[in-house]
Amino acid sequence: MLENNNITIDFNKEKPTESKVTGSESNKGYEAFQNGMMEIKNEGDAITAEFRKLGADVTQEKRDSITEAMMRLRERQSEYPLNFVKEYNDKYFSLNLIELETGRPNFNIVEYKKAFENFTPQLRESKKGQAVKEKLDQLYKAYEKLAYLEIGKVAPNFEAPSPDGKMVSLEDIKGKVTVIDFWAAWCGPCRRENPNVVRIYEEYHDKGLEIIGVSLDGQGRQKDPKKAWVDAIEKDGLTWHHVSNLNYFNDPVAKQYNIQSIPATYILDAEGKIVAKNLRGKALENKIKELLEQS
Repeated sequence: MLENNNITIDFNKEKPTESKVTGSESNKGYEAFQNGMMEIKNEGDAITAEFRKLGADVTQEKRDSITEAMMRLRERQSEYPLNFVKEYNDKYFSLNLIELETGRPNFNIVEYKKAFENFTPQLRESKKGQAVKEKLDQLYKAYEKLAYLEIGKVAPNFEAPSPDGKMVSLEDIKGKVTVIDFWAAWCGPCRRENPNVVRIYEEYHDKGLEIIGVSLDGQGRQKDPKKAWVDAIEKDGLTWHHVSNLNYFNDPVAKQYNIQSIPATYILDAEGKIVAKNLRGKALENKIKELLEQS
């Protein structure tokens, strides 16, 4: 990062990425961030290398252990930018990092706004700081409109037609744990995740798990959206509750829950409170198991 100072660049012709830049305080923040990300990357490479060494005879227990280790590492990686700006509250690079992160779909406006407010006055009042503040204020106003969907809030009730035309409401079907699953017949990632959801449902339904699938079928290219929806339910063996207005992303329930992409999930506890969002695979199963054990 360049700044108004005497800066020296020791360029490495053989390995340009190992060139050294000195004299820029701002660049020290950038280097600290890159070093932290590199540590996480190296840990991931080590886990991947360990998995490859095991070959085809790896046990399911070991496979699950490695999968969980990778999931924890991904969580650390996604949380690292926020943790960085909290720690480096006097580095100009933290402003740049916030600006970069605002474009990500899961940007945590509440925590980043708190982190910004804890920056040094010099950083906050800089020209860049004022620009970042303006962006954060805009995002926070948008967040306030959707705060009712935050973790800890009671999930809003909805009612929509089932495949046979009967109206089904969330309130009517809630269990000890309830998953609201937004999907569609045309959604490849949704269909690939369905076998995992089927397995989880079969294992935990008798213990109190309920699922309600909200289909976003009704895409313009579908000749018969309802047939596509019903056929997908049957083909994938989805034996839980299903509703849809067959109106694509204009579905009232999708709008109510601010669904911008699918697959998307909301996980509710016995009181109907949102406890997690957008979990898949082992993470979804672990959360359901945890909640059922608590109830």
